[in-house]
Amino acid sequence: MKKILLPALLTLGFSNFLAGQSSPALAPAGVTVAKNKMVSRPSSFVMIHKEKDSPFEIYQDLNQDELVIRLKNQFDVLRFEVRDQAGKAMPVKGIQQQNEVHAALSGLPNGTYRLIVDRNKEKIFTEFLLDR
Repeated sequence: MKKILLPALLTLGFSNFLAGQSSPALAPAGVTVAKNKMVSRPSSFVMIHKEKDSPFEIYQDLNQDELVIRLKNQFDVLRFEVRDQAGKAMPVKGIQQQNEVHAALSGLPNGTYRLIVDRNKEKIFTEFLLDR
């Protein structure tokens, strides 16, 4: 029993010693102690629309406060509009960069919106929520 207890106490004592070395209470005055922590960031993209046979995927980028439509074929031409719950068209314009269309949502107040995407007479209706 003593053979197992002694190494365990030494290990616990040593780990407590190391923990105490980074304690802000034990640091000299004027010295800031930083603890290394692994922080995992949540993804900033929220999927709004993705279907197996659909020619595009739609995401809401929370960091950039924009709507992102990813096209599977960069030569596709699509039109889209954003409407509020009352059906009023909102002033959201998209900029196409190769196979993605980016549309700023910063001018919209929080709420639920309907997104209508029209691609070669194929229409997709979906909703998304702005809650900043």
